[in-house]
Amino acid sequence: MSRIVFVSPEGALFTIDPATGELPRPLMGGSGTPSGAAGRQGPRRVNFDVAYAWPTWSPDGAKLAVSQVRVLDGQAEMSIQAVEAATGRSRALYTNSAPGMVAEGSPHYLYWSPDSRSLAFLAPSAEGLALLVQDLDPAAGGPVMVAQGAPLFFQWASDSRALLLHHSEDLLLVQRPFDDPASRRLLAAGQGYRTPAFSPDAQRIAYASPTPAGASVMAAQLTPRFDPQPLLAAGSQCAFAWSPDGRELAVADQEDSNVPGFARLRIVPAAGGPARTVTTEPMLAFFWAPDGRRIAWIGLDLSEQRFECKVAPTVPPLPAPAQSLFRFQPSADLFTMLSFFDQYAYSHSLWSPDGARLVVTGTRQMVSARRNGHTPSGDKVYLLDASAAAEPRELGYGSLAFWEWK
Repeated sequence: MSRIVFVSPEGALFTIDPATGELPRPLMGGSGTPSGAAGRQGPRRVNFDVAYAWPTWSPDGAKLAVSQVRVLDGQAEMSIQAVEAATGRSRALYTNSAPGMVAEGSPHYLYWSPDSRSLAFLAPSAEGLALLVQDLDPAAGGPVMVAQGAPLFFQWASDSRALLLHHSEDLLLVQRPFDDPASRRLLAAGQGYRTPAFSPDAQRIAYASPTPAGASVMAAQLTPRFDPQPLLAAGSQCAFAWSPDGRELAVADQEDSNVPGFARLRIVPAAGGPARTVTTEPMLAFFWAPDGRRIAWIGLDLSEQRFECKVAPTVPPLPAPAQSLFRFQPSADLFTMLSFFDQYAYSHSLWSPDGARLVVTGTRQMVSARRNGHTPSGDKVYLLDASAAAEPRELGYGSLAFWEWK
């Protein structure tokens, strides 16, 4: 069983296993069938004083974390809820102490530790953007403050014992206990990228360092003697991610910082060597398949403001013919995710665990999408066959949708 969680137009949470053919199951914020699900209109009971946003599965599939927005006496209260996936029972982990969002339409950014025992999250605070970690043990105290101030991007180590931070211009390794100043190690300084990258075994890291011609993607072993080596010359703006087996690094880059997105996508061996070009078309985001043998990206047609989901093999020889899966207009929330994909790819999965399908939200046709944090009611959840052997399948109306991890 592989499930998808999605957010309905009314801000309720539903889960669905596309393989069963069953209708979506209400989880939080409403009951009955969400509008448009499987082409049907079911009975709904919706609390318009409560809405949910940006759900994310725990790696073990037992829980979700989600932002809750509740209107009390005309004021919006924003909190983070931990939800049991089987029952929908929830408990509050954190309530915002300051108004604001961390990104457009995002009250928080939520990211589970790989062992599913802790939740790292970004939240607004009186001192600015804050990164906190909450232990899910009921006996644990409140969240631990890790860092404050923007920009702030991070990744968990695969053993859940450390965080890799790109905070302002500093690249930091922060180990448990996260509130101990002695647990912090300054590794390097750099610009031209957002999210640093742990290798899957947490033994190496990747980041970018500015050069006179643009940027250099660097890789380094996490040893007492930090000795980074250049892997690839890139444009002044770049984003990267390790392959699932840790043998390669995918790099998207752009020479002109005034142009949205990236101009090309390449794959470089982690041990060094010539890069292979996957595509040279403009793109907004890319995502490795879970088995690492394919990579998906969202192409961007600037002249028509049209987006296209494509997939291509990552195994040589490259470039290989890409398969077009879907031309669409992303929902406003999905557009936010794609705009910061190198962070969201670690916490929210568009790929199914078996690498056979992807899920996206949006519309087939151009819409005048509102960018005030609410997606148009016409946005739908689409299931895409990664082999392009079947037409996209509508699962219902929704602004965001994500697969569980396994």
